Amino acid sequence: MYSKNHKNYWLFVESEFNRKQDEINGYKNLGISKSKSKKLIFNKGDIIFTYISKIKKFSDIREILSNEIVDLPIIIKYDKSYEVSIQTKLVKSLNTKEWIDGLKIFEKLDLMKDNSIGFILLNCPTILNKKDSDKIMSEFNFK
Repeated sequence: MYSKNHKNYWLFVESEFNRKQDEINGYKNLGISKSKSKKLIFNKGDIIFTYISKIKKFSDIREILSNEIVDLPIIIKYDKSYEVSIQTKLVKSLNTKEWIDGLKIFEKLDLMKDNSIGFILLNCPTILNKKDSDKIMSEFNFK
């Protein structure tokens, strides 16, 4: 459940190409569709878990640096057209060979119980409860 006063934990889905663009640009921005940016509220200090589509793995954890949605810098060239972004910083990144199998994590999450994994991922970003976020943090060996 969303909280304005406490840290929220988000599941984001990104292509491997777009994640590489984020890495090249120092993880300072994370592109998001304008329509989703109007529906969702992101708070400074919220945590993002990045899941890479197609290869089905978690790659990194990021922190949101501002409550504001900003224009996506023109130097960032994603494989989809995004006009806006969330300002972020990298909290923890894994080497590609260490990326975590998403299915291994998803089977443990309350979010996925009685839901189609594909449906949940198509509707990301989505907020995670504390219990689910702790399970993902544990897989990253991060407390």
